[in-house]
Amino acid sequence: MKESIEYSEITPDRFEEAIKLWIKVFGWDGRSYFENYYYHDPWYAPDCSLAVYVNGEMVSAVHICRRPVRVGGGTVWMGGIANVVTLEQYRRRGFSSELLERALRVMEKHNIAFSTLGTGINRHYARHGWFTISTMNPSVSLRPGSLSPSPLRLEEVPWSPFPEVVQKLYGEFQDRLPVPFLRNEGYFHGWWYRRAREAGTLYLATENGSPVGYLLAKAEEDKIRILEMASVAPKYDADLLHLVGELCLRLNKSRFEGEVPLLPGWVDILREMGELSATCSYGTMFRPVCMSMDELVPVLAAYQSKLQPWWDPDGF
Repeated sequence: MKESIEYSEITPDRFEEAIKLWIKVFGWDGRSYFENYYYHDPWYAPDCSLAVYVNGEMVSAVHICRRPVRVGGGTVWMGGIANVVTLEQYRRRGFSSELLERALRVMEKHNIAFSTLGTGINRHYARHGWFTISTMNPSVSLRPGSLSPSPLRLEEVPWSPFPEVVQKLYGEFQDRLPVPFLRNEGYFHGWWYRRAREAGTLYLATENGSPVGYLLAKAEEDKIRILEMASVAPKYDADLLHLVGELCLRLNKSRFEGEVPLLPGWVDILREMGELSATCSYGTMFRPVCMSMDELVPVLAAYQSKLQPWWDPDGF
């Protein structure tokens, strides 16, 4: 019997089939994680989720996450490539490559400025124009006696009801970033909230009762992993970082690492707190789509200085 091969959009009646495919191929029962792509993404577009069907069965898929970011004073769209999967018995038949080419055409139609993705098989995507960029992961091993008492107070924030204050603080903090991701209310209440509350503990930094920053963190075996952090003004930066150090001591951890945005002056503060080191990751790939490389220089610079537009809960 001759095979029937069809490339098409993933329609709502086949969302569950796509979620089951992702779970099966990735070997991880992260249903709530995968549901975000269809049910909790305010920028989801029907033609941004593509699949290959062989004899009616979904065997390969790719998903595009559209995200608004500010570049050079204007808003442009980024296309995050996610959930690229193929059932093992259907690999090496070109299905994934064809889906990526179709995804590029979809992104051009949506006037996507650039595309990023995370992977461990860089060669596969390099064939279609993505190139590898290095990203840093700062780590600070605390030096005894290096922490100054902070005038700020750090308090754990319950996840219910939705912590509206975080959305407000992020809105102020994003103006300090060179290429901010413009999260809207729907995104905060949907995607971000569902991801963040599963990922870590939320802390609020206050000055005389007024919120001036926040921290999303996860305690691991010997360290605190920073998933997201923000302060509304430079005058609070050092105090917020010292609060991170105090949190480490409170939880009997000797260091912290992760999503620490290296804004001006932050490196000097971190060095005063302890031994600062960084590991480089080469799993991020980048591709211009509707903007030129010259226009995208600020975006690449942001990645290289740990000021990329998205953090752990934003991951696609």
